Amino acid sequence: MATLISTLLQSRRGNSRLEVTPNLPENSELTDTYTIKLWVGEELVYDRVQSMRNWQMRHFYVEQIAHAFCNVDKWIDKSTSLSVTDSETKKQANFNFPDYAELNTEWLRIFLAAWNRPQNKGEIVVANIYLTNIERTAGNRDGGETWGEWQEITSASIFCSLKEAKQFGTNLLSEIEAAEAMRIKLGIPEYDDAKSYQP
Repeated sequence: MATLISTLLQSRRGNSRLEVTPNLPENSELTDTYTIKLWVGEELVYDRVQSMRNWQMRHFYVEQIAHAFCNVDKWIDKSTSLSVTDSETKKQANFNFPDYAELNTEWLRIFLAAWNRPQNKGEIVVANIYLTNIERTAGNRDGGETWGEWQEITSASIFCSLKEAKQFGTNLLSEIEAAEAMRIKLGIPEYDDAKSYQP
């Protein structure tokens, strides 16, 4: 499993911990699935198996998340500056927003940023994590168009070092590769119906 733990800042609820495990397809029902667990302090607040089976891009989106963590040093102190002048008072206000990488699957969203802490305390990586519990659509009465959708989510923020973030990404990529190698060895096809994905 790839584990990301909040080690630099702690909330009153305790350190947050995210575990992402690409499941080995020894049981064919687990092919292309992930076990996702999230702790806040000592409380397990999310524990689900999520599937990417028969997604056209398969593991691509989770691999993108892993690559972002492997290269998180590229985000250090990247920010966007904005200067605004009030039309009435003519006073100017300057804002500086840290740049985030937004990483998504249907059931996991991560906003990732990194910067140097003041007073030479070293770099800090911030991962704001949102996991989908329930996704529903509203409307669609009498066969009409769906007019809205909403989600119930579980969230946490993790603050860690560059080294810890990079290790999470490296471990996740390695485990995806291991699961893929086992799928190939067992002769499980990439898709249940490969014809659906022919160009």
